[in-house]
Amino acid sequence: MLERDKIHAHRDSSGVQSYIGEANQVRLLRLEHGFTWCTSTYLSCEEDEIIEIGKLCSLLIKHLDKETDKYQEKCLPQIRELSVGEYQLNLDSQNNNLFIKVESVLPQNDQLDLTPL
Repeated sequence: MLERDKIHAHRDSSGVQSYIGEANQVRLLRLEHGFTWCTSTYLSCEEDEIIEIGKLCSLLIKHLDKETDKYQEKCLPQIRELSVGEYQLNLDSQNNNLFIKVESVLPQNDQLDLTPL
């Protein structure tokens, strides 16, 4: 129920802890020459369920890639204005900032698959 409530159903601004903070956070790593998105989703399942989940994920990835491209284009002017650092996508409707600067936990090197600015 915690997984359903905090991660999949409601996307609360506070969720299960993951390596990037809350499992439902979306982070943006802005470097001098580009940026990349990072998400972490907690998923508890049995080994035999992974194959079925993989099939569903493949279908969802195709759809989400299209939607992400649209959203990214909409955000690009704001991303270009960010200083180098790590940002969390703001889920708090009371705060007008789209991105909130956070403590860095993501690798910052030239090996990352970055979107050029």
